[in-house]
Amino acid sequence: KSSGRSLADLPAGAEGIALMRLVVQVQDPCAASALTKAFSMLPEEEKQLLSKELAYSGVAHERYQRADCIGGPAFLVYYSPAFLRHSCSRDTQEAGVAVRVLTEVYRAARVLWPLRCEAEWLEHEVAVHIDEVKDMFASQLSSAYADGKCWVLAKVSTHFAAVCEQPLEAVLKGHVTYAETPIRPADCEVLRLWASHTAPKGRGLANMRKLVRKTSCVHIGVRNMSDTMRT
Repeated sequence: KSSGRSLADLPAGAEGIALMRLVVQVQDPCAASALTKAFSMLPEEEKQLLSKELAYSGVAHERYQRADCIGGPAFLVYYSPAFLRHSCSRDTQEAGVAVRVLTEVYRAARVLWPLRCEAEWLEHEVAVHIDEVKDMFASQLSSAYADGKCWVLAKVSTHFAAVCEQPLEAVLKGHVTYAETPIRPADCEVLRLWASHTAPKGRGLANMRKLVRKTSCVHIGVRNMSDTMRT
């Protein structure tokens, strides 16, 4: 009341849980407005993915009343607040990219840790560190791919994963390291953070898939993302 601003109605459903958890992270009315708009503009598939991942409680037999999502492990993305505040403070477009980047991190984490419903997995939490990208904007993230590098989510242990930049050629050969520790190809997932104008298309996409399957066990999940990253 003292600020003179009126509060909006609480969002409903699983999407509401995700939106509230994201808005809390930015800690600024203007940034929260940009983030809310960016979230509403997410493609439906990505919105559902992010909503589900943020609705897992990480506690067995406990769930949010607004969401009917049960399973684990739950992911705790370290430096997510810093990353969102950095991007959302710029403009709505940058906020939109930031939300999609965060969604991609959750997607990759779920590839490495498939959803399980056994009791031990309901209380299993995985810390996902994104400190390497927390101070970057979209153009900086996508430029790595133009320079022969890529962003990878590496599964370092059963409870820890980290986003790290890797030479693309090394990844294709199955050579990924984190903090000088070799990571098995099966424990890596390439993040699809390239800009739209550099996304693989047509035959090039098919050839890239074949090359990766031939030289590495990395499940990069490449697809045509002609409108994924707007810079």
